[in-house]
Amino acid sequence: MRVAFVAPSFGEAEGQGRVNLEIARRLIDRGVPVEVFTSRLPPGGLPGARVRLAPRPFRAELLNQLLFVAWATLRVSAGRYDVVHADGSSLLVRADVVAAHMLHSVWREIARGREPGLRGRYHALSTAINVRLERRAYRRARLVLANSERTADDLVRAIGVARERIRVIPLGVDAARFHVASTGERAAARALIGAGSDELVAVLVGAAELRKGVPQAIEAFAGIEGAMLIVVGDTRGGAIVREAAARRARVRFEQWPADPRAAYAAADVLLHPAAYEPFGLSVLEGMACGLPAAVSPAAGVAPLAADASIPVAPDAASIRRAIEMLRDDPERRALMSKRARAIAAARPWDATADAVLSAWTEVSR
Repeated sequence: MRVAFVAPSFGEAEGQGRVNLEIARRLIDRGVPVEVFTSRLPPGGLPGARVRLAPRPFRAELLNQLLFVAWATLRVSAGRYDVVHADGSSLLVRADVVAAHMLHSVWREIARGREPGLRGRYHALSTAINVRLERRAYRRARLVLANSERTADDLVRAIGVARERIRVIPLGVDAARFHVASTGERAAARALIGAGSDELVAVLVGAAELRKGVPQAIEAFAGIEGAMLIVVGDTRGGAIVREAAARRARVRFEQWPADPRAAYAAADVLLHPAAYEPFGLSVLEGMACGLPAAVSPAAGVAPLAADASIPVAPDAASIRRAIEMLRDDPERRALMSKRARAIAAARPWDATADAVLSAWTEVSR
């Protein structure tokens, strides 16, 4: 079975790329002949795979994305494969299997009119283009892989994909790499960020944008005593950083491609107040590090995290209540921490690879 694996990113710095990387590594280790078409690779590349690397000549990410779609379409069309697997809207030709990491159609419904200014217009244009491309890709695919039941439901409702063509794949976590910090690791991590011994530290991993709930989290932490927030992710040009400074919020930013493990080691809780989140891989990783979580019910990971989390809406008042509740109840945090680690440790990436390989086998018959 010869497979073309088409995805803009294979890497550690963001969830979608990390999912692709973990799947590819495991299937390559099993001897599956995978040819990778991408524009981003991790340090050291992908040993065992034949890699085709696309150029990224533009500063605007939308232009790089459109170039990748055209480049990948031409390269894949020129080859002969038993299975073509693509991320979302990565191809103009029909793919056998398409992985749904995010549905721009759904985010457009939620975000319409909420982001003003030039950046808002740019994001609206990018979203509109992705909506058209992804609808074409999902409707034509033989199988669509959804990263959660929430995404599967959205594919049916917003895109019109028949439920029988959808397979929900169980995303995983490397429970050895993401582990509960030792006393020494925790002390060093907290000293590095200047956290007080009695201060509650929350970590939020993801791009500093409206969808992830970062502006609302900053507003919340401007009014919380005895707590600080670490945001690990793209700061979108510094506007969010300036807002935090103006509000005098106790917030520290770690810019991609920072390794989030140091932030997890320093933290007491994980915060994920997303307005829209198809899954939420950082929640699973934080739970593997023993962090109780405050998670938006909008996240696909929320049902999985239920026994180790409390619900939080993407608004400042809800975030403030959740953080204060966890700050003031260390016994509850300790119980949730044990549950979090147990839940995450039961989600190995091998199960994800098994599900993807099963889909490839199904369409190659």
